[in-house]
Amino acid sequence: SPTWEFDSVCDFWTKSEEVFPPPMSGLPLEYTSGNTTWPVSTWPTSATLITCRGDYHHAVIRLNPGLVPQRLYMFRLGIKRNPKDTPWRRNTWSLTLGPESSGRVQGFKVATFSFSLLDPILFSWSDKDLPLGTPVGMAFNISTTLKTTVWRGETMLPMIRIIAPPLFEVVVAGPSQDIQGGDCYVVLQEEGDCRLCGVPFHPDSLQCRREWNRKNVAEITLLNEDSWMYSGHRYQMWITLYNPHIENSEQRDPRDWVFESFLGEPAPPALAPEGYALDYADVKGFKISERAMLTVQEPDERNGSAYVSPHNFSMAFPTMLEPGNDIEFRAPLGFRLQIEVPPYLDGEEVDCMSFEYLPVVWPTDEEVAENEDLVRPPKRPPIPPVFPPWSSASTWVQSLPLLPNISACPNVSNCEAPPVDALEEFTDAGLPTWARGAAVAAHDAAVIARNETSGNDTLREVAFLALRNHCIAGAVADGLQPWSDIPAAANYSLLVRPAFLVNESLVVDNATGMEADNVSEVIRLCLEAAWVDEVALAVLQAEYPRCTSACSDPVSNASCLEKCTFEMPVNRTERCSVQAPDTVPPGARSLEVRVVGGALCTAACCGPGADHSTTNCTSCPVNDVLLVQALWYTEANLSQALEDQRALNQAALRLRDWDTYPLQATPKCIDNKMFFRLTEENIHPERELLNRTVIRWRMAYMNPTRPPMWFMNFWTVRHRQLGFVVSSAAVQGWPVISRLRYVRAELLTEVLKPEDPAVIHFEFVTVNPANELRIIPVGPQAFNFTAAAIASAPGEFSDYGDFWRGFTDVALERASVSEAEVRLEADSVEYVRFKLGGIRLPWIGGQALFNFFTSIRGLPQDELQNCCPPGFPVGNPGVVFYVPHRFYNLFGSLTNRFMSNPLRYPIASGMETRLNEKHTARFVFYLPERFRSSRPPDFELVLIIRTPAGYVFLPESNFVIQTLAPDPTTGAGGLRTVRSRIWQLNVSRAELLLTSDDLMEQDVEYRVTFDTMTPELHAERTDRRLWVFEVTDRWAIETEVAAPNLGVFDDFALYAQVNFTVFAPRSPPEVVIVVEVTFIELGEINPIRLDVYGPTGFQFLLNCFAPDQDEALKPFFVSCRERWSIWNGNYLSGANLMAVDGGVDVTRTPITVKLLARTPAQTPATNSWYARGYNFDGLLSWGLQESAFPVRPMEVDVAYAATASTRVPLFLAMRVRTPLPVNGHVHLAAPRLYQLHCPVTKVLRGPSMPACTQSDPILTGCWGLPSPTDSDPPPGLPLCDPLHEVLLTFEGDPAGTSADPMSAYALKEGDTLLLSLEVVVPPSTPNPRTENIFRVRMLDESKAIIDGKLNEFGGEVLDVPRLSNIRLLGKSG
Repeated sequence: SPTWEFDSVCDFWTKSEEVFPPPMSGLPLEYTSGNTTWPVSTWPTSATLITCRGDYHHAVIRLNPGLVPQRLYMFRLGIKRNPKDTPWRRNTWSLTLGPESSGRVQGFKVATFSFSLLDPILFSWSDKDLPLGTPVGMAFNISTTLKTTVWRGETMLPMIRIIAPPLFEVVVAGPSQDIQGGDCYVVLQEEGDCRLCGVPFHPDSLQCRREWNRKNVAEITLLNEDSWMYSGHRYQMWITLYNPHIENSEQRDPRDWVFESFLGEPAPPALAPEGYALDYADVKGFKISERAMLTVQEPDERNGSAYVSPHNFSMAFPTMLEPGNDIEFRAPLGFRLQIEVPPYLDGEEVDCMSFEYLPVVWPTDEEVAENEDLVRPPKRPPIPPVFPPWSSASTWVQSLPLLPNISACPNVSNCEAPPVDALEEFTDAGLPTWARGAAVAAHDAAVIARNETSGNDTLREVAFLALRNHCIAGAVADGLQPWSDIPAAANYSLLVRPAFLVNESLVVDNATGMEADNVSEVIRLCLEAAWVDEVALAVLQAEYPRCTSACSDPVSNASCLEKCTFEMPVNRTERCSVQAPDTVPPGARSLEVRVVGGALCTAACCGPGADHSTTNCTSCPVNDVLLVQALWYTEANLSQALEDQRALNQAALRLRDWDTYPLQATPKCIDNKMFFRLTEENIHPERELLNRTVIRWRMAYMNPTRPPMWFMNFWTVRHRQLGFVVSSAAVQGWPVISRLRYVRAELLTEVLKPEDPAVIHFEFVTVNPANELRIIPVGPQAFNFTAAAIASAPGEFSDYGDFWRGFTDVALERASVSEAEVRLEADSVEYVRFKLGGIRLPWIGGQALFNFFTSIRGLPQDELQNCCPPGFPVGNPGVVFYVPHRFYNLFGSLTNRFMSNPLRYPIASGMETRLNEKHTARFVFYLPERFRSSRPPDFELVLIIRTPAGYVFLPESNFVIQTLAPDPTTGAGGLRTVRSRIWQLNVSRAELLLTSDDLMEQDVEYRVTFDTMTPELHAERTDRRLWVFEVTDRWAIETEVAAPNLGVFDDFALYAQVNFTVFAPRSPPEVVIVVEVTFIELGEINPIRLDVYGPTGFQFLLNCFAPDQDEALKPFFVSCRERWSIWNGNYLSGANLMAVDGGVDVTRTPITVKLLARTPAQTPATNSWYARGYNFDGLLSWGLQESAFPVRPMEVDVAYAATASTRVPLFLAMRVRTPLPVNGHVHLAAPRLYQLHCPVTKVLRGPSMPACTQSDPILTGCWGLPSPTDSDPPPGLPLCDPLHEVLLTFEGDPAGTSADPMSAYALKEGDTLLLSLEVVVPPSTPNPRTENIFRVRMLDESKAIIDGKLNEFGGEVLDVPRLSNIRLLGKSG
C-alpha cells in the first residue's frame, strides 16, 4: 500500500480475540460485500506464522500450510505509520498469495485532521516580562465524528488535544501562569454556508484545560451536543498562547503542531476502555520572528459600518527594509481599508482610503547616543536655491550672438535671414543706455567667434551677457586714495578676487551678512575706480617737449624718443565686499559698471534678499553701502549652469524628502489588508536609515458591520523577506459596536393609570444573526418588565402604522423589573417585529430610552444603547415613543344647577351629581415640567380635553383657562385668564389653542372650566370612565405625535335620575296626610331600597304606609319606616321603603306608593320632595320634585282692635272644610304676649256656644318661659303669657242619628263659624313678625289635628292715636 509504512518486523494476528480485540465483540459470523455474503471461517491452527517482514509500504508474510481454498479468513496486520492524510490519487491495497492476486482493493480514509493549517495572529517572540497572549487560529476537517458516546455504561465525552511545539505556553485564567494545569481560552466554530457557520460555539458547551505537566498542550472537551463535531465538516479553533521568548533559527524548519482527538480520557496515558484515540495529524508550524513595533490610534467612532476619519498609525522594524520586501498591515476581520470600488474590482488590490505618510520624527542626537539601535540622518548641507544668485529676478541675461529672425528660413542650417540690428534689439530689451555700446561690441565679437568656430550654425551660443545689481559695502584699503576724492569722470569696474583672512578671521560683509567656515567658500567683489591724475599729467606734458628736444636725430635717437614717451598717469582706489562665489556669473568679467547715484541706501536696498530694482536704491553716500550695476560678459554656458543649479536643488530637495518620508511605497489595499511593496524607487537610498525607524501614516477606514470576535480583534503588521515573516507585531483592537438599524419602539396602548399594562411594538433590522435579544430600559425611571409577555403571534399582521409585514416568531425567555430577554432565530439583515405587553410604564415623563443587545451562542452581536433621542443615531435615526409627563395635584369637580345655587336648593345642593344633566366642570392641575411649543411662534400650545364616554360638550360651552403663572407680557402675578379659542370641538373632545401664552410653567396652578352634559344612561359609559387632559402644541397634533403631557382624572360618581311625582289630596298644616308618590323612572338597576324625603317640616309616621298599602305593594315593597337624614345641616324626615328580594323591577314602573306624613305648619320655603334608590353597593339614583303640593290652611280670619294694653273683643271667623265631629275642638293660640279670656262672649254664626277652657293638657302653655309679670325675668328668653291660648269644645251626642250621618258632626263641611271672645292686647307689637301669629287648629274628639291655619298674622299694636287734623263739624242747634 503506497504512503503507508510497515515495521521491519511486523505484527500479524489470526486468533478471533486478537483480530477483533475488545471492546469489539469478536470475529463476525459472515461478511457481505456487494450482493455476496460469505461465512467467516476460523483460521486453521496449522497455518501458523513463520515470519512477517516489512519494507516501507510492502509486507511479506510467510505461513505454514493449512489455508483451505474457497474459505474466507480474517487477520490483523500491524502498521508502523499511517500517512498524514488520505491519498487522493491512489488509495488502493493489494494482496498476493502465491500465484494469485487480489488486484486493487479500495483503501480506507485515514482518520486525521485533513487540510489542516495554522493562522497565528502574531509571529514574533514574546517579551518574557510582559508577554502578549494572542490567539493562534487552526482550521481543519473532521474525519471522525466527535460526539458523546456511552460505552459499557460509561459516558465518554469527545476531546481534541492540541500539542504546540516546546516553549509555547497555553494561557490560562488566573493570577499566575506558573500554575499546573488551569482553564485556558478556546473558541470553536464551524465553517461553511450554514446559518450558524462562523458563529462560535457557546462557551458553556466547551471546556479547555491546559495539561497538567505540559504548558504547551491544550485539551478541549466537547461537553454537550451544541459543540459536537461531524465528519466531513470544516471547523476553526482559536487558542490563546504565549509565543516562545526566543527567535527560531533561520536554518531550521519550524516544528510541527499535533492535532489529536479522543473519546474519553486522552491516550496515552489512558488506554481502552478509559480512552480511545481517534484522529491524529501533524500540522506544519510557523517560525518565530523578530519583534516589530506597531501603534494604532483608537478612534472615538466605534459604530459598525461607520466611516472613521483619518487616524494615525506607526510601525518600526528591527530588520532591514530592502527592495523586494513586503510589509503586510492587517486590520481585524471586517474592517475595510480600501476605497469603494465597483463589484467587478472586488478582490483586486486598489488604493487605500485617505492614506498619507506623516513626517518621520527622528530621534535626537542624545537618544541615538544612548541607544545604538537608533539611527538618524547625518546633517545635510543647506538646500541650494533653484536659481543661483547671479540669476535673481532682477538680473537681465542674454545669450550671444543674438539670434536672427529665422521664421523665413526654410533651412535653418543655411539661413539667409537679414542680419540682426544689435543696438535695436538691446534697446527693445530695456538695456540701459550706458551699457548698450559694450553689449553691441560683445555681440559683434560673438558673431565673429561663432563664424570662426561653427561656420553658418546660427543657433549656437558662444557667450552671455548679464546685467545685475551688486551691493558693495567694504571700506577703502589703507594706502589707497580716499573714496571721496574720486572725480565724476572716473571709470569703474568690478573685479573678482580671492578672499583673505584678517587677523585669522573672515571679514563679514555688512551688505549681505555673508559668512563662511573658510576662505574658499567666498570671494571678494571689488569696485575699482580709475581716473587720470591731472597734476601728474600736466607735469609729464610739460616735460615731454624738453625731452624730445634733446633727441636731435629721430632715427638714431629712437630709443631717446621712447624714453620720452610716458603712460597716462592714473589714480586707482577700490572697495571690496565678501560675496558668495555664485554672486557673479561663472567666468564673467565686467564690461561696463555704473555706480547708481541718488538717495540714501538702506538695508531694504542692499540687505540680504533686497530688491535692487526699487527706485529708492539709486545711490548711497561714500561711507555707506553702494548699489552698483554691472554688465558682465562670460563665455561660460549659463543655460547649462542654470540647469545644473536646478538639478542640485532638486537632488537636495529629494534627499530632504527622503529624510522626511523614508518609506514612500504607495500601499495597496484589499478589504482589511494593506500591502507595501518595497522597490529601489520607494525606499530611502540610505537603507540603514529605515532600520528601527518609526514610519508614521494616516488613513481612514470603515468599521466592520459585525463586531470582530475578541480572538480576532488584533491589528497586525508583518515584514516579509523572500516570503518569510522576519518580524511582526500585534495590537489588541477595541470593541466595535454593530448597531441595530431601523429601530422603532412604538407605544400601542394609551397608559392612563399607573397600573395600566402597556403594549410596545418593537421593530428593528439585524446586522448579524442573533438568537437572543436583551431589552433594558434606561429612562425615564422606572419601567417594570416583571409581568411582560409576548403580545403578538407569528405571521400576525400589524394594524399599526406602516408595519406591513407579519410579526416574528419570538418567545419571552426571562423578564425582570429592569430587563426582558427574548428568544428568536434571526438571520443577518432580517426584520424583527414583535409586541411586548404587560409592561408598566414609568410615571415620570421623558423620552423613552432603551438598550438593545443581541447575541448568538452567548457572544455579543448587534446593539444600540440609549435608543433613541430624536435624530439618533445620525444617518439612521430610531423612532422611540415619548413617555408623557403626568399632571399632578389634578383635581376636578362637577357642579350642577343645584350646587350652583345652594340658597335656593339647600338640600339638593348637598346631593350627588346625576346622569343626563348639565354640569359645569372645573379642573385644577399642575405640570411637572415647563412646556414650550416645539415650533414657536407658528404653532400654539393646545390643551386637549377628552371626556369619558357619554359626556357631551354643548355647542354653547364656554371654556375658560386660568393660571397663577405670571403674565408673559407684563410679568404681573395673581390669578389671570389665559386667552384661548376653540380649535376643534366635537361631542367628547375639545382642543383649545392658547393664544396668549407660548409657555406653560411647571409647579404652577392651572384651571379650566367648561359646561358639559353628563351621560344619559350608565349604559353609555362603556369606557374606563376617565377624564383625559393633554398639553401639547398644534405641530404635534398635525403630525400625529403623542402629547408630551398627560393628566387623568377618575370620572365623577354619577347617579341615575329618579323621575317621580308627589300628590296629596289634602294638606292642612300639622296634619297627618296621605302622600301619593308615583315612581315613573328608577334608573337602569333594580333598587333594593327607596327613600322618599319630604320638604323641611314634613315628618313621616314611624310606619309610613297608608292603610291597605301593605297588601297593595307586596310585589314591590315589604316595609316602610321613617328615617332621618341630614344634608347641608338640614334634617329631613324620610320614608325608607325596603324592596322585595331582587329589588324593585324598574321595568314595571310607574308604581304609586301612598305614605303617611305630618305636614308642617306652613308650606316650606323649599318645597321639594326627594327620592333616592339604593342597592347593596350604595346609592343608585336620586330625584326631586320641585314645587310640590303646598300646605293648604283653612280659611281663618282674626279681627280685633289692636290698641296697646287694652282688652277688646276678638272675632274669630273660619270656614269649615273638614267636618268637625261632636265633642271636637278648636284650638286658638294668640301670640305669646296676648291674653285670651274665656268664655266665648258671642257666637255670631255657628251651631252652638262652644265650651271654653285654658287649662286643658293639650294646651302647650309657655314651656317654662318667663311671664311678663315676672319681676326679674332671665335675660335672653322671650316672655310668654300663659293665657295666650284657649280650647273651644263643641259638645253634643257623638252618636248622632242614623237618618242623618252628618248629625255626628258639630260643624259640617262648608259651615262658617263666627264667634268672639275677650283679648288683652300687649303693650307693643310682638317682634319678630313670626312671633305675631295666631294659630287655629281643628281637633277631633281625640284631640288629633284635622285642619287648621297656623300663620294668621296679628295686627300692629297701636300705642298712640294715629289721628291728625281732627276737626269737629257741627252747627248750633
